[in-house]
Amino acid sequence: MRLPFFMRSISRCRTKDEVRRLLGEYELRPIFCPRDKSHLLPADALLYRPAGLAAGIISYGAKGGYSHFAMVGGSVKRTVVEVREWQGGRISPLDGHVRRRSGRIDVFSPVDLTFPERFRAVEEMRRFDGVKYGWGNLFWAAVRHLPFARWLMPWTVNDDWLSKGPPFGSQAGAIAYRKATHGRFDPVTRRADAYTEPSDFETSPLFDYVGTLVWWPEEVRST
Repeated sequence: MRLPFFMRSISRCRTKDEVRRLLGEYELRPIFCPRDKSHLLPADALLYRPAGLAAGIISYGAKGGYSHFAMVGGSVKRTVVEVREWQGGRISPLDGHVRRRSGRIDVFSPVDLTFPERFRAVEEMRRFDGVKYGWGNLFWAAVRHLPFARWLMPWTVNDDWLSKGPPFGSQAGAIAYRKATHGRFDPVTRRADAYTEPSDFETSPLFDYVGTLVWWPEEVRST
């Protein structure tokens, strides 16, 4: 689902059908917010396409189409639980994210989580609220993509690898899912949490694509 930076053209769409046709060219489905955000479930994964220099570098270093992972939180009011570069762990309203990044956030749902496990995953992710961003862990994850580096650095499936320092976004997500299920649900098998990258959630067979978040306030936009 690697898309070019054309998503600004969504703002020029006058009807929902135009948005559906635009995204349909890339086999994507719109989720119109704020009206349809109730379709999202707690612990759904939010994958962000890059916007900005830091996000672009992260996306390029990870060799994927996404630069950031976050998790849907809240049972009534939808929130975003994340560990974000420059800001660290935080919890914020979903609407603000969609308004600023309309068409740039894809939703993936874990296919084998019970509702109690979903809520536990959100609680595990909320534990990172206020922590610093794990630039050190991100550095070691990125270094493995350099030529010859993977021959010199150890490849490990041990989830405790680099677990003492603060995590970066997708590492925090992998930890939350795994701890919420007591190890039953590992988003990326045969890979340590510290090596988990945002695009790994897209390719994981344990996640299904749900839709792409589009900001569409009904009071000012036609249907």
